[in-house]
Amino acid sequence: MNEFEKQNAEVFAMVHDNPRRSGVLTEIGYIVPMKQAQSYAAYEAAQARKGGGIGSLILAAAGLLVTVTATVLALV
Repeated sequence: MNEFEKQNAEVFAMVHDNPRRSGVLTEIGYIVPMKQAQSYAAYEAAQARKGGGIGSLILAAAGLLVTVTATVLALV
């Protein structure tokens, strides 16, 4: 338990014990070492680069279809 948690333990206990405020302190994430965070960020970036080829091609084709359709409707 760090110094902040020691100083505020009583307040945290009161909030957790109060039924109206029991959901106030929800867990929103985790603290991880910088090296692990960088490793995960590199992994996510590699996954995004690897899987983006076919998705971006489909998106470009859909954009072209919308543009052609809008042009044809404007000319009619």
